[in-house]
Amino acid sequence: MFYQMPSDSFSIKRKGHPKWYGSPFKLNNPLTRPEPEASETVPFTFRNGRECQVTIDAWYDMLMRGKRDIPMHNHPFTLLCVTVRDKNGKKVFARPLWLIVVGQRRGEITLTDAYEAYRHRYDLEHFFRFGKNRLLMASYQTPEIEHEENWWEIAGLAYVNLYTAAFLANRIPYPWERWLPDFKEPDSATLPSPSMVQRDIP
Repeated sequence: MFYQMPSDSFSIKRKGHPKWYGSPFKLNNPLTRPEPEASETVPFTFRNGRECQVTIDAWYDMLMRGKRDIPMHNHPFTLLCVTVRDKNGKKVFARPLWLIVVGQRRGEITLTDAYEAYRHRYDLEHFFRFGKNRLLMASYQTPEIEHEENWWEIAGLAYVNLYTAAFLANRIPYPWERWLPDFKEPDSATLPSPSMVQRDIP
């Protein structure tokens, strides 16, 4: 549950504890949500060619509950609600995607930029999984932080080398991959995956 800014100003002196939170904002209850303060709509096309519209609604200066040592009422954020609809206006996904933008310069980030940045999370998760499993990114054990950071840079450089070699690498499938569409009819415009390049790196 989130909260809107309180209507009373913090500067008003009154008896008792100052009011930190305003009206509740429940993600699962549309009745508690006021009208969005900003909204943007951008086109989106799935890999299968399906065209949709992405609507991004925003509420500014929202708050969440904190703890005694984490005063979250001092850190407002921008709350985003992302909804994807097809040409007929029907929702593509049953539930919307909720995002928050935090930081003192959050007002400089457009709604579309925030949404596009989150879309890269899928690629980042794959990178960390590949980096840990195949590039030993998390395998170097040392009490020295500087040495560990150097190792992360080495793993990052190894990944860059794989990307550079992708333009020259041959597609070498495992026996159980030979019948996949990517190997039966390879697309010259699509680069091979990092693991595939690593097979052909010798």
